[in-house]
Amino acid sequence: MIAVKTTGDGCYLVSMNGNVEDLGHNECQMLMDGVMSFLRPHKDIAINLEGVKAIDDKGFFVLSELMMVAKKSRCYIQFFNIEPNLLNKIAGLTQKMNFTQREVE
Repeated sequence: MIAVKTTGDGCYLVSMNGNVEDLGHNECQMLMDGVMSFLRPHKDIAINLEGVKAIDDKGFFVLSELMMVAKKSRCYIQFFNIEPNLLNKIAGLTQKMNFTQREVE
């Protein structure tokens, strides 16, 4: 369901495999489980949300938990390729900079 690539020393790129348009509890839990396997202090993790059009409340709660664990672990998570209609919701997860799909291109 997710693909993880090492992009540098302590840097990871996490992407959803397939055409996932809606992130619910199960999809977000898989994302969290995958990220937790390499969540260590001072790691940079970029999560690609390309193609995701909706995140339900249960999925959002799981992502909120992931962000809390990352913060406690002193790990930096950034989201990118965010659909404009999700930008405010994702911005609620982090104070860090997030990028829309157009801004990345």
